[in-house]
Amino acid sequence: MQYQCIIYHQYLQVPITHIPVVDDLIRIDFFNEFSPYGMKSEDTSPAGENPATQVKTLSELLLSPQAAMRIPNPVPPKLLETDKLKLKLDIVIGEGNYGKVYKGKLTDEQGNQTTVAVKTLHPVGDLEDLKREFRMMKNLKHENIVGICCELMETEKQEMCMVMEYLPMGSLKEYILENKERITTLSLLKFAMDIAEGMDYLEECRIIHRDLAARNILVKDEHSVKVSDFGLAQEPNEGNYYILRTQRSLPFAWYALECIESYKFSHKSDVWSYGVTCWEMFTRGLDPIDNLPTDPEELKRRLKNGYRLTAKSQCEPNIYTKLIRRCWDHQPSERPNFSEIKHIIRELREEIQEIAVTKALSFFEMRPALLALMKPMLMEILFHPSHHTSNDITHNTCRADIDYGRHIANPFTSRVTKPKSMHASH
Repeated sequence: MQYQCIIYHQYLQVPITHIPVVDDLIRIDFFNEFSPYGMKSEDTSPAGENPATQVKTLSELLLSPQAAMRIPNPVPPKLLETDKLKLKLDIVIGEGNYGKVYKGKLTDEQGNQTTVAVKTLHPVGDLEDLKREFRMMKNLKHENIVGICCELMETEKQEMCMVMEYLPMGSLKEYILENKERITTLSLLKFAMDIAEGMDYLEECRIIHRDLAARNILVKDEHSVKVSDFGLAQEPNEGNYYILRTQRSLPFAWYALECIESYKFSHKSDVWSYGVTCWEMFTRGLDPIDNLPTDPEELKRRLKNGYRLTAKSQCEPNIYTKLIRRCWDHQPSERPNFSEIKHIIRELREEIQEIAVTKALSFFEMRPALLALMKPMLMEILFHPSHHTSNDITHNTCRADIDYGRHIANPFTSRVTKPKSMHASH
């Protein structure tokens, strides 16, 4: 597919090296001039050849060579047969309560190698838990859910393990902490949409995740994330909830009141955890454990009295009130479902885009009639769905990014650092 468009820029008569930052709120990035035939690069064409006919694909336009190298290996369309595979473990990339996660190499009978993530159990781990997690994950096929590569298999040490797609950029929690000074609100809204898409799919599949947190979201690339770690996931009963029967370590800071009080889990308790996950994201990596009582009984008492994680200066007020806080209603029925959450995110995105374009145009002295004409044109250029690189929120080669009161470099025009380690939730 070719990416063809015309960008009219006769109104923006400013040298490319002197494009201003307006009130430290907005930055417009123009990478190259566009023509009706594609993007014009430097004229390196042979003599007599029209450089305007040098057309680049959408991937070439949007991905730098460094970013292209970080694209993870695709998940096979169907699970591979383990008797034809060889698995070699490499370094440990994460560790949790129940086991370790290794980076590994999976080799098929033709000698083709794929980099994978391998989840193993501690010696005291419950094999049935791993089998249950595999049974739930093996039929899940969604772009925002971490995929399984093959049937359960044994490592070189005869340990049963689960082989999953490898996402080298690590957990969303670590990614945000590494890039919190440059990641934008629009980028975080895109991640929030990806998580909501994945969770909406899980609800359709009748799976309650029960451990949704930023540490259990893996970054596919600078534009998208995937839900991972189904170690606590369960299927609901006919009443659409699950009641915990065994005692185990649980992430109470991410749990709804009914989970702490009666160990009752549902898709609406996953919505509560989603709100906490968004709070982590939009506060740029703050930890809810540091802002809530650690004792379950004290936490239960305070939640019953109406206490919730508070809005922080890093988080935009309208995102807190319209998206995050609504996930923490005392009554599960009053919380939005994930389909409604996706609608809320779209509305928030449109609000931010409107502010961004208004700020951009306010720099230029225009008559009201010309301003009214330019605004929809700029909205079309920056945010039209046909320019999207992923599901719902656009990151274009010519775009405006806003971050309410702080100048933050765009993570897609700056080098984004890779997390130093990866959580065991792979």
